[in-house]
Amino acid sequence: MTNIATDLTKRPNALSDLQRPVAKLEWEKSGLGMEVIDCHDCKRPVSFSAVACPHCGSLEAAGPYRFSKKEARRYRIEQKNDNNLLITSLAFGAIGAAYGVFANIQGIWTASVAALAYGLLGILIGVPVAFTVNMVRNLRYFFVPVVLTLALLAYHIFH
Repeated sequence: MTNIATDLTKRPNALSDLQRPVAKLEWEKSGLGMEVIDCHDCKRPVSFSAVACPHCGSLEAAGPYRFSKKEARRYRIEQKNDNNLLITSLAFGAIGAAYGVFANIQGIWTASVAALAYGLLGILIGVPVAFTVNMVRNLRYFFVPVVLTLALLAYHIFH
């Protein structure tokens, strides 16, 4: 009598579609300790821990990975936080650069250097602000302190 496990590895086409589930159960009961699944692409039995299907060469024999609802929500929140960080940092940088250009600075070279310096300062202020907004994750709780801080900074800059 031949072992079903060795029979499957030597002759994968030897079993009909009706015999394959029975062979799969016998393989699992044989004590080899590995879970056998059907390949996502060719529907033949393959070890769950296999890197690739030995029959068709599929690198995702178990099928494509699917996020759970919790993982998908976390991924969307991270994407939103990344976008928020980028937009806030660039907005503060643009505000700083505009201030550097429109400040009463004489000469185009000096105005360009001032725009660059104030733009970098705006980015340096924008990153912690965006990080704090991301940590709070709700802009309405953070909006009033940000507006008050910006108003205070504007007051000190212009007076």
